[in-house]
Amino acid sequence: MKEIIRNGKYIVLGLFLVLIDQLTKYFFSIYQRDFGFFAINYTQNTGVAFGFFQGANSWIIVISFIAIALLYWYRKEFNDLTLTLLFSGIIGNLIDRIFRGFVVDFIDFKIWPIFNFADIYLVLGVAIVMIISYQNSSKSSKASK
Repeated sequence: MKEIIRNGKYIVLGLFLVLIDQLTKYFFSIYQRDFGFFAINYTQNTGVAFGFFQGANSWIIVISFIAIALLYWYRKEFNDLTLTLLFSGIIGNLIDRIFRGFVVDFIDFKIWPIFNFADIYLVLGVAIVMIISYQNSSKSSKASK
């Protein structure tokens, strides 16, 4: 029963994160403003991070579904927060790709490619995976000595 409640909390969190991502994309596609070092700058991205693979939207949709399936298949390897962030990021951008044909990006620090909340979730999820992997490899290498 505790596991169902715990999983339910993370499902609700994931739905909330996707909702925030979609609402901000909609709102900031209408509202744009330059604050100097930071701007709300609506862009349409048919590629992935840093603008790679522009125009490959169909392939990226397929890869997104494969990533979702792999995350689900290997879900026991990740903690709940990491899974929630990764699923939310993939699903947030996947919704855009399917229904708009591109991903809406709007957060512009002017020294970095423009991004959105789904991208933030993905970066945080991957960072957690890397930190945990590093910690686990450090523990296993110390244990083997």
